[in-house]
Amino acid sequence: RWALWPGPLAAAPDDSCAYIFYSLIFAGSNGPWDFKSKGLSIAVWKDMKSRPERNCGLLFPAGDIQLGNAALVENGMLYAYGCEPQGFSWPVKLGRAPFAQAQKRDAWEFYAGNGKWTRDAKSAAPVMDAAPMLSVHWSKYLKRYVSFYSLPLRNKIALRTAPKPEGPWSTAIDAADCLPPLKSDNSGPGFCYSGLAHPELAKDGGRIEYVSYYRETGFFKGEIRLLEITLESIH
Repeated sequence: RWALWPGPLAAAPDDSCAYIFYSLIFAGSNGPWDFKSKGLSIAVWKDMKSRPERNCGLLFPAGDIQLGNAALVENGMLYAYGCEPQGFSWPVKLGRAPFAQAQKRDAWEFYAGNGKWTRDAKSAAPVMDAAPMLSVHWSKYLKRYVSFYSLPLRNKIALRTAPKPEGPWSTAIDAADCLPPLKSDNSGPGFCYSGLAHPELAKDGGRIEYVSYYRETGFFKGEIRLLEITLESIH
């Protein structure tokens, strides 16, 4: 069967619509882990009373750079981050396109490091190491871009900061602990995952951030928990 895996939402600079990144998933019949992404794309949401529209096909098909794990809009540009695993490492690459043209593959360029952007996706350089789900947004309080994500194989939320969407990104610090999962099948300790910040809930200009994560509570059971994290700016 086919399924859609939704990703981040990015609103247009004039609030006329929003883009929703999604992954097209093919699930086989050999158990719950028999699924594979066939690529990522963007759906357009024009009206809260109607459904998002998928009208541009796969923007980044399998074999191309995979962008859509985090996104933000800055100065009319849509920035999209993508994580492709390499063992226990999750290098994150970055692409950008004018918001109005973001549904066209040839409108995208990719960060190649050292302040350079390229049209060649194969020349894209990792901007940081993170996780398959992450969030990036501007913090008015820190005067920096901030990225929150769950640390793979650890029950912690990590935080990085940068002066620009492309970085340079700081070393990751432990921002919060997650409650350990409750596994009912004695298959091991397990780990919390899917850490995402919610800047729409932030208080005091971003001094207080809210981050959600997923925690297993039993066999195919779980819950989403919300953390309140108070930041301290050091100048």
